[in-house]
Amino acid sequence: MTQQCLHLPEVLRLIFGGLSTKKDMLSAALACHAFLEAALDEIWHSIVLFRPLISCLPTDTWETREETPPISTNKLNVVGTHTGRSQEIFGGHGHTTILSPEFLQALEVATHLQRGILSPLVTQLDWNPSSYQLLLKTFPSFSLFLGPIDRTEALRIGICSSIRTQVDALRYILNYLPSLKALSISNKTSQGDPFVRECGYLTSSPWHNLETLSTSDLPEHLIPCLSTLPRLASLTLYEPKIPLLYTSLPLGEGQIRTVPPHGFSSLRTLDITSSSVHATGFLQRLHPRNQIRDLTLRFDYALDNSDDEIGIIEYRNKAQLLVQTIHAHLNSLCLRELDVYDEICEEFEEPFESAAQMLDISPLFKFNELRIMKLSLNDGVGLTAAQVPLVHQSWPKIETLELENAFAGRQPHIDHVHFLEIATKCRSLRTLTLSFDASRVGEGDRDSATAVCTKTLYVGHSPIESPSLVISFLMTHFSELKVLHNDRSESDPPTEYEERWQVVSRAINDQ
Repeated sequence: MTQQCLHLPEVLRLIFGGLSTKKDMLSAALACHAFLEAALDEIWHSIVLFRPLISCLPTDTWETREETPPISTNKLNVVGTHTGRSQEIFGGHGHTTILSPEFLQALEVATHLQRGILSPLVTQLDWNPSSYQLLLKTFPSFSLFLGPIDRTEALRIGICSSIRTQVDALRYILNYLPSLKALSISNKTSQGDPFVRECGYLTSSPWHNLETLSTSDLPEHLIPCLSTLPRLASLTLYEPKIPLLYTSLPLGEGQIRTVPPHGFSSLRTLDITSSSVHATGFLQRLHPRNQIRDLTLRFDYALDNSDDEIGIIEYRNKAQLLVQTIHAHLNSLCLRELDVYDEICEEFEEPFESAAQMLDISPLFKFNELRIMKLSLNDGVGLTAAQVPLVHQSWPKIETLELENAFAGRQPHIDHVHFLEIATKCRSLRTLTLSFDASRVGEGDRDSATAVCTKTLYVGHSPIESPSLVISFLMTHFSELKVLHNDRSESDPPTEYEERWQVVSRAINDQ
């Protein structure tokens, strides 16, 4: 009876579902003949090109060097024996081991130029090498791993739009796989055919099944087309070319829109990386009835003149327009996660008078369903004392709240009492990033304990006078606290505040 059970696919899937590494699976394959085929299927289910292929080959068919050794094609048929089991093939960023063009051509000859012969079961294919040169060497043999039309669901591919043969190949691939559920196309060159450079492939198919799309350089005129994709649930945009519709909010409900209410009907996750205001331009084209739940915006632009007050003001105006646009064009009943940050974050020891004014985040208080709120911008983000009660009233379900202040010399508008009020009344809050004036903590602030469930605190550039009083304050009220961080530059000597917070951090983190 036991032997019969071991031949049941359902039982074998349960057995191998409990094995976490390929090494464990290999041990199981060698331990029992009944496990062999099922174990090999699991071992080869996901592979990273090209090392697994090389391991299949006789040692006299390859060697690692600049020149390519002579290749005998009649010894290469063994490759398909195991790669034919693979359902996920990854050859993207970080994988620099490649086969020479001669070797790949020999594989094509050995397999009689059959498309997808090395991956008849593949459902997910990643072919996005990290460099231009790697792409040039591997793209001609891409068809070896192009899976069957009725199985391939996900495709991630890099392309040089300036090379006509690659563009033509991409056209063929997308026509061959019209039922894709996930598509990611990365253009390795700034010039080239508009089919790639201007996302012309988005109009090459109705894409009825497409659920996830990642693309770069999206032009404005394709937004209406994109909004009609019936199943598009996740959209990632790199450097979209979308100008602003307005630089100040339109009055009343007469907002300028290009997408009808039913546009982007299935979109739930939106992620935009931009070095300019084009992220705001895309948001300005959304209808407020959209169903977006998760919004992530990444910027990689620094202040044009970090020592120039004009540069700071211009940056703040852009950031404030973004906040107002989010308020006007995102649905308050749906938005759950908001993450906005500048990847080139600069710090300023002595802010200008205008920089002492914080970004106004009050327009975001309308989003009552937020669970995660992260704002990290060069302009600095914080709260006023008057806004503190609005935090738990407006965001009653908040779990992560991160409001980062980039200005080291800016005095926070709230103290430890406000800080404790936020942590106490936001019952679901587990991670809090917020600068506050800890220099006002006194002996009386540890008399009565408060039930606070926050586990991680990030205090930024918060002023502090007495580490011992702050330690007592935190240990009294933050009984669940596990980790405390503060801003600390590794390249510069610590400031007096940083040294004091390090004392507090060691006391909290080591308990």
